[in-house]
Amino acid sequence: MSASDKQVGGGHYVGQKYQVWDFTTHSGFDPITHTAIKYASRHRFKNGLEDIEKAIHCVEKLIEIFTDKTLRMGHVEVYSPTAAYVSKYITENELDAIERSAVESVCMGSAYWNLNFTPYAYRQALYFLNLLRQNYTSK
Repeated sequence: MSASDKQVGGGHYVGQKYQVWDFTTHSGFDPITHTAIKYASRHRFKNGLEDIEKAIHCVEKLIEIFTDKTLRMGHVEVYSPTAAYVSKYITENELDAIERSAVESVCMGSAYWNLNFTPYAYRQALYFLNLLRQNYTSK
């Protein structure tokens, strides 16, 4: 039995066809990007609004790391096959349009770590995560 075939505590990952830890490992994402993606894509199955708030918090930290040169020095760029893994993760886990846009934006910000694109991608991720948050607060 694979570690992906079981879950300790709950069942919010077992049904995923392409699990977040496989996706972020294949893509080479850092732990904070992994955590942001995890929360953004599991909210419907676990903690709802709390998971969206956690995803937003992670993206805020990614922005902080990117803008602080002393924190940014250790960042490793993601290698190019990321787009195929992003597409597979979104498709196989049936993310809706807003979830897809949030996850894609976080991934793009981390994969193309540069001054021109990264801040825009992270702000875009915050925009989509805030749309997901509004879905909870408007109910």
